[in-house]
Amino acid sequence: MYFNREFSIKDLNKYLTKSDILDLLHICDQALSIREEGELRKLITELKKLIPFDGFSYGLGTKNRDVLYFVDVDYSLEYLERYLEKGYIHIDPILDALVEERKVINWSDIDRIYDRHPEGIVNHEAKVFGLIDGYTYGGDDAEDLATFWFAGRYIERSKRSKAVIEFVVRALTRPLREMYERNKISDRQKLLSNREIEVLNWLKEGKSTWDISSILKISERTVKFHIGNIMKKLDAINRTHAVAIALRDGLIDPF
Repeated sequence: MYFNREFSIKDLNKYLTKSDILDLLHICDQALSIREEGELRKLITELKKLIPFDGFSYGLGTKNRDVLYFVDVDYSLEYLERYLEKGYIHIDPILDALVEERKVINWSDIDRIYDRHPEGIVNHEAKVFGLIDGYTYGGDDAEDLATFWFAGRYIERSKRSKAVIEFVVRALTRPLREMYERNKISDRQKLLSNREIEVLNWLKEGKSTWDISSILKISERTVKFHIGNIMKKLDAINRTHAVAIALRDGLIDPF
């Protein structure tokens, strides 16, 4: 992920006490080893002691802003559902500013720019759900855009808050992406039937449709049906590709 970085370790001395810097570095160190949402919740609780905010949300989407994954801690789920239902993700001026500047964005700054524009409804409705002000930060790569949202009824608008958020987000980016990848693999495992796993294992061994039909005592037509389903579920272009994806994601054992 590509981010613009405004703050360095040296800058922290300008905005934080030595005790706060130690707390921040400890939080960042914990962030690097997050593997599940429960651990994320504990981390966000610790972060709230360092800077004031009520809720946190992480979203991963495509460059076209199709949502791939999101997770929240004390954010307004009701607003998140409305945000997606109304398609606000495609007109959100905060996201527009983030994509353009790739730095920590304060919502109040965006409010002043879009006060009389139709897009201003996004921030206006957020306030109705208690998200009065906040910060958004994120980055992108060739395919995806990752966004981090810190919001609440009171947000300390300062370089101190921006610096803390920037450092924490840098530490959280990779672990949260990996959490998404694990969830995606888990979803695929649930999608594949036991029979499809069997067929995949025999495809891995280089068996033909006829071989598999003989081994499993089913028709070749049924084997082809299962292979077709496997390729659709794994987004594979052919049998070899399906086996490669299954091995990569741990859906079948390599040996």
